[in-house]
Amino acid sequence: MKNFSISRAYFIITFLTTLNCEAQFNENFINKDIQLQQIEDSLFVHITWVDSERYGRFSSNGLVYINKGKALLVDTPMDSIQTKQLVNFLSDSLKTKVTHFIAGHYHADCVGGLEYLHKIGVKSFAGNLTRQKCMELGLPLPQIGFDDSLTIEFNKQHITCYYLGGGHTRDNILVYFNKEKVLFGGCFVKSNSSRGMGNTKDADMDAWPKSMTLAKHKFTQAKIVIPGHGELGGTEQFDHTLQLLENYKQNQK
Repeated sequence: MKNFSISRAYFIITFLTTLNCEAQFNENFINKDIQLQQIEDSLFVHITWVDSERYGRFSSNGLVYINKGKALLVDTPMDSIQTKQLVNFLSDSLKTKVTHFIAGHYHADCVGGLEYLHKIGVKSFAGNLTRQKCMELGLPLPQIGFDDSLTIEFNKQHITCYYLGGGHTRDNILVYFNKEKVLFGGCFVKSNSSRGMGNTKDADMDAWPKSMTLAKHKFTQAKIVIPGHGELGGTEQFDHTLQLLENYKQNQK
């Protein structure tokens, strides 16, 4: 893992000063498996690490949006233990209460900690296809659903969820932070460092190129695009994902 940079330290200290928090940061790691990376005044990427027999040690990205002492999460860590650790850190060190949650799709790297969030009274949102899949699999059920889009007003800021079609899964959605022009693409978007499509077990490979093209044209103003795994980037990740999809198609012939 890379050492904590001076620039990140500056941004986090500035953020904490704004919140009048007393916490001291020496690094941006909550523990060896959970990292926070600040990308805007009120937006953090939560990066969580797990060990898998199939993939080895790998990380997943989610978002924390903080506004006036309350937080909205997009995707949980893989399980309730890591989710509780993240929530406790936000509460104890950032004096922030998690109140809202958005699920990107039904896999564990999105909803693995949803049961815990419901226990502490967090309000949850997801696409109706995700809710349907959670019901089929006996997973914790996000409370509020939508079909094509849903705008959530969170302390007078607007966050919009979109369903543009299948991709990594049939139900994957995208979440856009309108003021910050930050798009959470989740596993629908492949990072610039990705050299393949990764886990395609539940993917809709036929729909994915069309859905990605819709995203490319819809989110031209996005300043930051956050993939489900790997480094953050910009809108160039749309074209990168499309190229990987084309490579996958050619390799299947």
